[in-house]
Amino acid sequence: FVGSEAVDWLVKRCNSTREDAVAIGQILINRGIIHHVADDHPFRDDYLFYRFYLDEK
Repeated sequence: FVGSEAVDWLVKRCNSTREDAVAIGQILINRGIIHHVADDHPFRDDYLFYRFYLDEK
């Protein structure tokens, strides 16, 4: 999934700010739930691809 689309979804569904949504995305990275596809970036509100670790198994 794309980071900016995840932020859009969180803002719409959870009534979050964009900043809060990015913080949530980073928490998911820190907890080992998602990661950037090349492990090159923290979570960003940008056209960067992330995936769930569970999808890799």
